[in-house]
Amino acid sequence: MSDGRGPAAADCVPAAEEPWSLLLREAARAVSLSVREALGVAGVTDIRPGDVLLLALLSNGADTIGEIAARLDVSKQAIGKTIDSMVERAFVRRTVDESDRRRVELALTPEGQRAAGIAREARLAAEARLVASIGEEHARAMRAGLREFVAVERGERPTFRFSRWADRA
Repeated sequence: MSDGRGPAAADCVPAAEEPWSLLLREAARAVSLSVREALGVAGVTDIRPGDVLLLALLSNGADTIGEIAARLDVSKQAIGKTIDSMVERAFVRRTVDESDRRRVELALTPEGQRAAGIAREARLAAEARLVASIGEEHARAMRAGLREFVAVERGERPTFRFSRWADRA
């Protein structure tokens, strides 16, 4: 039975087909593995799966735990331990804002910047392989379809608060 968001599941997916949710998860995992492999080849071996997203956020303008937490829609505590670990492993540094001693700014160290760059290039390469494997027209249609699905499921267009500047584009 449909819940008003579209056709019932039984009307859309043949029983022998794998679930979309698993395909999407595996696609994301494939990109993640490509990124981690590229980091390993470059000698960045002390990286954890959750670190890659935080490296990307920090390289795209996020500069406090509160800002990262807001962009990911999680608690500050959820991010804090990972940042602590990244500071210990010399990917991130903390600096107290002299004009507001309560504010602790985060920045990538040179090694963090290097890791973020490697991860970004590996992600872009994986996405280029996806487009090459299915063709540009299918890739555009898939991206549009996924955006529409998110809009229907959430009742709003997807917003990506990955970068400070993303919502302005």
